[in-house]
Amino acid sequence: MNDDGAGLENRRPFVTVNNRGHAAIYWHDSRDAGFGSTASLTQIYGTTSRDGGVTWTPNYCVRDEESFFSLNTIAVPNLGDYNQASANGTDVFHPGWSDQRISTGDVRTPGTNTYTAGRGPEAYTTGIRYASTLKCPGPVVAAPGSSVTLNFTINNSGNVADSYSFSVSDNNGYMGPPVNGTAGPIAAGGSSTIQVKLNVPSNCQPPQDLVTFVYAPVGEGCKNPQTCEVLVQCDVGTATLVANFVASQGGGGVDLTWFSDAVNEVRSWNVYRGATADGGYVLLNGAPIQMLSGGEFRFHDQAAPAGGAFYQLKAVHSDGSESVEATTQLGAAMPFSFALAGSNPVVGSAGSLRYTLPAATHVRIDVYSVSGQRVKTLVDRAETAGAHSVDFAARGAALGPGVYMVRISAGNDQKLLRVVTLE
Repeated sequence: MNDDGAGLENRRPFVTVNNRGHAAIYWHDSRDAGFGSTASLTQIYGTTSRDGGVTWTPNYCVRDEESFFSLNTIAVPNLGDYNQASANGTDVFHPGWSDQRISTGDVRTPGTNTYTAGRGPEAYTTGIRYASTLKCPGPVVAAPGSSVTLNFTINNSGNVADSYSFSVSDNNGYMGPPVNGTAGPIAAGGSSTIQVKLNVPSNCQPPQDLVTFVYAPVGEGCKNPQTCEVLVQCDVGTATLVANFVASQGGGGVDLTWFSDAVNEVRSWNVYRGATADGGYVLLNGAPIQMLSGGEFRFHDQAAPAGGAFYQLKAVHSDGSESVEATTQLGAAMPFSFALAGSNPVVGSAGSLRYTLPAATHVRIDVYSVSGQRVKTLVDRAETAGAHSVDFAARGAALGPGVYMVRISAGNDQKLLRVVTLE
C-alpha cells in the first residue's frame, strides 16, 4: 500500500473504515529526510481504498510539518502509541496523531533509570477530503460532414490526489465504439480534460447524437457515478414548415389539422389521401388552401373510407412547386415536434416556440449561449399531451440579441434548435 522506495522504515499503521466500506490507512513514514543514525524525522502518510483493498489511492502526506518519531534518549512516550483515525458517512477521513514538533519529550539520563521531564507531545488532527466536479460541455449544432471535439473536464476539488475511471458512449454512432479510461492521479485542486471526437454525417443521417460521459473515483462501488449528456445535432439547414399534422374522426368523416407560420416559404397547401403510406395519393381539396397569415389549419374529409386511409400534406411554394411536409393516418399517435413559431431562425427577442407532445410527460426547455453556458430555463414542468407554446421572455427578461441554442427534453425525445434573436 505504501509506494515509497524499498528499505525505508514505516511504522505504527492505524486504520479506519466509513459506513460505505471505504478504508483509510495511515502510518509514520520515513521517505522524507531525517537526522541520520541518532534521530529520525517522520511524516504521517496515508492511502484509501474504495473496493475492499483491491486498489488504493496514491499515497498522500497528512501532516504539514515533520516531527520526531524517536530519539535514543527519549524514553516516553512512544508517539506511535497515540495514533487514531475516524470516519463517517461522508468522503472525509480524520486521522489523529501525537506530534513532537514543538516539544522536548521526557528524556532519560543515559545509563540510569531517571528522567528529566520535558514538554510532552501534542495531539493533532486533520480532515482528508475526497471530492470532485465535472465540467460538461453544452449542446452543439454542427455542420454536415464536420468533426466536433467535446471536452469533459474532471476537477479534483478534494485536498489529496485521486484517480478517476470514465466511460464515454453515444446512441447514434457519431463517435464510433465506446471509450473507457482512467484520468489521474490528479493533484488536489487540479483537473484533467478528456477529449472526445465525433464525426458528423455529411447527409445528417441520423440527424443527432446523444453523447453520455460517466465517471467515478477508481474503485468506487457504493456512490453513484456522475453523468452528463451532450446533444450533438447536425445542422440540416432547412426550416420546419409544419408543427404537426393530425387526423381524427369527426363530423361523419376525418378532420385533418396542422399548424404553420411559414408565410414566407409557403403560398398554399394541398391535402392528399392514399390507400397505403407509399403511394396512390389523390388530391382532396378542390382549391389550394391559402396560407395567408398562417396559424392553425383544418380540412374535413367527408368521403373518408370506412377502412381508414393515409393522408399527405404538401406545401405549395411561391414558384408553384410542391413538397411533402407531413404524412399521417387516422388513429396515429400525435408526433413529437419542436419548432419556432415561424420557419425563420431569425426572430425578435420576445419570439416563441411551439411543441407537440404525443403523451403527457415532463418537459424541460433550456436556452444556451454558443459557448455552451445555460442562459435560462423556459419550461421545467409536467405537460399534457397536445400542442403547447412558450415565449422566450418566459421566466424573466427577453433574450438579448445574439445566437442561441434551445434544447427540449420531453420523455425520451430531445431536439436542439439554433436561434438568432434581434433587438
